[in-house]
Amino acid sequence: GWTGGGGGYVAEDGKIVVRAADRDSARRKTFAGRLWYEPKADFKVPAKFVPTTQGATIPIANVRGEISYEKVAGTLEFSVDGQKMSMDALDDEGALFVIFRDGTSNSTTYPPGRFLVVEKPRDGNWFIDFNKAFNPPCAVSAYTTCPLPPPQNWLKGDIPAGEKYLGRKS
Repeated sequence: GWTGGGGGYVAEDGKIVVRAADRDSARRKTFAGRLWYEPKADFKVPAKFVPTTQGATIPIANVRGEISYEKVAGTLEFSVDGQKMSMDALDDEGALFVIFRDGTSNSTTYPPGRFLVVEKPRDGNWFIDFNKAFNPPCAVSAYTTCPLPPPQNWLKGDIPAGEKYLGRKS
């Protein structure tokens, strides 16, 4: 799945890509941690899930300019501050995986976008908790390949919730 932390993958052209990590690097040893907005109940919102046709895919670009076609589970419809919004969600091994950006991108959150996992409810009542939005690996390392939010997941308005971004130091 997208959220996994594996050390490699097979690229579109069939080449195997391996990532190495230096667990003793100075940068790793001096990492100050992640910075988050204070959680707010207003950013855990009820949602309606509208499933797509079985096997439907959407194009997802990554930071390297590659396009892959990923299985879309459906669309989440919701409101934030009275503004109706929607996002396409990918099927991620039993949960929904969302790549999105909003009005806080380029100011307080990671400019290309953030990730969010939405658990499938047991009682049928869907909720999106933006307090749990997190930065992709690209926010801290130039040596990763991160998917970018599709245009339909560029939210109008600010979602000042979840993980903030202070800038990556190379």
